[in-house]
Amino acid sequence: MVAVWLLMLAGFWWLAHSRGQTPLQLLVQVLQNLQESPYAILWLLLIYAVRPLFLLPVSVLTVFAGFLFGVWQGAAWSLLASLGSAALAYGLARLVAGDGQAADNGLAGRLKRNTFEAVLTLRLASMPGDPINFLCGATRAPFWPFTAATAIGGLPGLMIGVFAGASLEGNFSFSGVSIRWEFIAASAALLVLGLLLSRWVRSRSRL
Repeated sequence: MVAVWLLMLAGFWWLAHSRGQTPLQLLVQVLQNLQESPYAILWLLLIYAVRPLFLLPVSVLTVFAGFLFGVWQGAAWSLLASLGSAALAYGLARLVAGDGQAADNGLAGRLKRNTFEAVLTLRLASMPGDPINFLCGATRAPFWPFTAATAIGGLPGLMIGVFAGASLEGNFSFSGVSIRWEFIAASAALLVLGLLLSRWVRSRSRL
């Protein structure tokens, strides 16, 4: 499985560089091509699902969802897709890890004993999401607390991306677009709220 993943990753990077692009530029071009497609949401969900395998940034997809569907519908689709992506990474790691007993000390032990609080703290602290998904699967952390904490802890960052995407007008790109500043202000407010909530959760975890 590791060999297949490495081959897929190398193939994606080779395709991008053979076209004179970075992987991020190739992703943006693919999303631009989907902009007018009637099946855009299905393709978006598929890209979300395979995104962890290619190490693609989830922020780009979240911004695109906000751009394409608006704030509330974009947030709903992004939340559904991000939970599916997290579940896929969790399941793959759990499958690879097998039925062996994971260590019960350190971070692995905390993830197993108090999954919801540990994952929520990591999400609100803006830790990289994919390593958390793989680690929780590999340590066999309970799935439903992991999913609930992923949804709640990832919501502030998700809404920031959706608001930013909804503020874009014209063709989907990170340059040459106009900005709707009310959405940017809402994104900034959510960022501050997420940081404050993260600090509160961390202070409780030390008690």
